[in-house]
Amino acid sequence: MKAEDQYFIAEVEVWVVRKGLGIVEERHLKSEEHHKYYQVDGKETRYVICGASGRKMLPATIYSSHLQGDCYFASGFLKTTRTYRRELDKTYFKFYDDAEEVLKNIILFISWLRNIPKMNKNALKKIKAKTDYLLMDAHPTQEMEQMRALQAGLKVKRRSELKPLALDLQNELDLAERD
Repeated sequence: MKAEDQYFIAEVEVWVVRKGLGIVEERHLKSEEHHKYYQVDGKETRYVICGASGRKMLPATIYSSHLQGDCYFASGFLKTTRTYRRELDKTYFKFYDDAEEVLKNIILFISWLRNIPKMNKNALKKIKAKTDYLLMDAHPTQEMEQMRALQAGLKVKRRSELKPLALDLQNELDLAERD
């Protein structure tokens, strides 16, 4: 399976804690005391980007890491992903179209890496060395195939389907202002 094809969006049920500032996995909540300790607010459905090695974070290599200066020319075709107020929203997306936007950027960045335009050889070596893991092909596993099959029946919740007033309120809660 090609590197671009291994990524997909999956729906997960998570326990939201500390007034939406974090999540806790089911295995950590064994008793009522654990619920109090973590300050559990309730369960929510979130969307995550999965690959062969598990869940993926927001692709910081594209936007804000040590590669940002070297890969600045990739920004010509990659739309900068929204900046979120909470770290939680960089992996567990509330809305399907937020996860979809990040997934498209990951795939575009991988395809750009495969055909990097002509450039300085030293810069090219540095970029290749730090992004090799993105270009690695993956063997499809049974677990991945099961998750992909479940993906067909997703009940997607999109940010774009919110009414204008609700959309403004949600954007104010979720998204940080850009400078």
